[in-house]
Amino acid sequence: MNTQTPVSGPGIVVGVDGSPGALRAVEWAAVGAAGRRLPLRLVFAVDPSGEAGTDLAGRRISRAAETALAEASRRALVADRSTEMTTEVVYSSPAAALTRGAGDAAMVCLGSNGVRPAHPGHRASTATEVVLMADCPVAVVRGPSPRYGWAVARIDSEPSLADVLHLAVTEAALRGLPLRLLTTWTVRTADDEAMDLGRRLRRNLDRWRRRHPHLDVVVVACPDLDEFLSHNAHRIALFVGPRRQLHGVGTVIDPSVEVATRLLDCPVIIDTGVGGSGMTDTSFENAGSEGLHVPSGMS
Repeated sequence: MNTQTPVSGPGIVVGVDGSPGALRAVEWAAVGAAGRRLPLRLVFAVDPSGEAGTDLAGRRISRAAETALAEASRRALVADRSTEMTTEVVYSSPAAALTRGAGDAAMVCLGSNGVRPAHPGHRASTATEVVLMADCPVAVVRGPSPRYGWAVARIDSEPSLADVLHLAVTEAALRGLPLRLLTTWTVRTADDEAMDLGRRLRRNLDRWRRRHPHLDVVVVACPDLDEFLSHNAHRIALFVGPRRQLHGVGTVIDPSVEVATRLLDCPVIIDTGVGGSGMTDTSFENAGSEGLHVPSGMS
């Protein structure tokens, strides 16, 4: 299958397999790519451990890839007609295909049933593998993406505080969503460390409010995330969470992300703690009417 000439610069990588979940991910990512004026990179993975070795299987897979990528391209243009995109077939496992060469990507996006840790004798989900492998934020799209509601972010500690806030503010401003920042501490329970984090949060938030003066941002003390998400699931259009790193053990999925993918049907963005070049401050230095493009059909 022919691959379109790549568009220069970082892009948003989306996994395509012809499934309804993947198409929903394409539509959601297209809005984000157009808003950032970045290309969409549609990737169809062919696992070499499967049946692709025979000529007949190879032709069948080639037709399936062409059909899936064509429909994904059509859906992307329906979501935002200004979307630029490339398509690619990669012979690799899905997780490796989506993260290969994604070091300069702004984000990797895929449709999924959730992010779950691996258990003995069971393989981790593709979404979990992508989160653990990616060098940029990862968006997991579950169910139809709401166009209205809150963008919600879990704020816990440095160094993830600034990165998660960056992701959350950017997406909320881009998609016209009010933002709710959930802290793990309350005034009553705050110790010296929590008070310091609160001051850092206020300083970061003041900077973003100057860039986005019309953004509705509220900080919510939320010691019980399960209760908050369960009670407000119908109001939440997007969740942003951190990835936790444990020294000597390896990288594990942050518990807040597991809770969000279990209780919510909206897209969940996981900050990987490293960030692609498409998510740096220079990309959104003039955030607001100059730094972000509001896609067609949105206000």
